[in-house]
Order: sequence, then C-alpha cells, then structure tokens
Amino acid sequence: MLELLAYKHQIVISRRTLQKKLKNIEFYRKKNKTDLIQVAAFLQKRMEKSGCLHGYRWMYTKCCIEGLVVDRESVRVLLQIIDPEGVEFRKSRRLRRLIYFNYGPNYTCHIYSNEKLKPFGLFII
Repeated sequence: MLELLAYKHQIVISRRTLQKKLKNIEFYRKKNKTDLIQVAAFLQKRMEKSGCLHGYRWMYTKCCIEGLVVDRESVRVLLQIIDPEGVEFRKSRRLRRLIYFNYGPNYTCHIYSNEKLKPFGLFII
C-alpha cells in the first residue's frame, strides 16, 4: 500500500503514519461485529437505568467498554427504535422533566428551580 501511494500518487509516508490514518478513519481489514440482537439487549438494559438521558455517542462508548463490536450508525438506529421519545427530546435539546416521589413534608427532596423557571425565560445564576 505504501508503494502504491508513493508510485501512483507521489505520497511518501511511513508505515506507522499510514496505520494511524487508517485507524482515525476507522478503516479496518476485518472486524467481527457483534450480533445486533445482543447489542439491542445491552442498549435496552442501559435504557432502563440511567442511559435514557444519554445520546448514541455515549451509548457507543459504553458498548465499546463492554466489549461489543458495533459501529456508531448501528447504535444510533437501534436507539431510535428502542427509545424514539428520548431521541426526539435530545434532538430538540429539551430536558426530560425529573419525576420525584415524595413521602411527605419531612422527606423533602431537592428542587432544581432552574428547570422549572427556564420555560418562562428566568435564569438563576
């Protein structure tokens, strides 16, 4: 490949530079991808926990950490199928309203006032 670049295109680079460039554009010779059903099950499990607030890039990173071999586009499409409402919220950059369960006046939970006042144009710094 290096000889072809040098001979045909007059581009002379080292082997290591070529490897880095191919890695940056995610160009691999062989890549055994994980079954999409297994990836969908993993994403579904993550969505039940705290993953419902995160986008496809974060989920892609979590898939890689877990050892699943998948591309970003597949994760994006699967998230769109699994959680279409969440995708719309993230696309319009709106926060999901936090849901609290309060046992009574002595069990006060935190109140994030910025979230409540934001629709009215009031910001507290």
